[in-house]
Amino acid sequence: MDAAQKELLDEVLSLPGQAQSALAVLRVLDDPEASADDVGRRLQADQALSTRAVYIANSSFYGRVSKVAGPAEAAAVIGFDTVRSLAAGVAFGLFDSAGSALPKAYTDHATATAAAASILAERLRESVGDAFSIGLLHDLGSALLAIRRPDEAAETRDDSLRTGLGLEQLELARFGIHHGTLGALALRATRFPPEYVEAILAHHREPELDDPVMGRILVVANAVAHRIDEKWPHDHQESLEDLMHLVGMEPQEADELVRSCTRAIPELGMIG
Repeated sequence: MDAAQKELLDEVLSLPGQAQSALAVLRVLDDPEASADDVGRRLQADQALSTRAVYIANSSFYGRVSKVAGPAEAAAVIGFDTVRSLAAGVAFGLFDSAGSALPKAYTDHATATAAAASILAERLRESVGDAFSIGLLHDLGSALLAIRRPDEAAETRDDSLRTGLGLEQLELARFGIHHGTLGALALRATRFPPEYVEAILAHHREPELDDPVMGRILVVANAVAHRIDEKWPHDHQESLEDLMHLVGMEPQEADELVRSCTRAIPELGMIG
């Protein structure tokens, strides 16, 4: 890694000073002895973060009959890794980052991918919380570039949408590193599980049937989100129909999957 790349990494992965309450939540989550009550007490110090956790816990993705009332119960319902995802989003400035250059197209795409990944995980009997979190943060690297290097990142996105060239290819040419690597490094720095790191690192790689299931879910969910809204650039050239086999579904099921995701998106509209 040359000096310019290291400087970029240090800049992009630095956490803003105003993120202390979210960082406190991350520190509690690092404690293997922490309980849902411990996490809930820390969540209460950040009203926006606490509200998001309760909101997600009450969404249809978790199938609750009774309403979740407080942050401790929310942490128990959605799981600590989902709480970690929300806290990391706040810590890195993705949510409520006043004055940031984060484009609305990013949060729209992240929300749609999280919804699609959750639907697919439920169908495959995998962890809905893990799928939601990976979908929400899969383009974290692009978001960090948008916040820290807004002009260059915007030019790179525009070039990708205009030329059809892959975003990762153009990021490598401009920054010497692409958003998959940046996102993976950010998740590793905030102690996410290895399967999260690997899924984010490889989500634009040519997918294979023997890839880890969360990685395959993310690839298909990403394609669903792009089918819904093409304002965010991507790398995969395969159509959604061509990718459906990765999650054990037939090409003709693609349209219904898109409709299900579209119906689910409003439930998650406040996370960005």
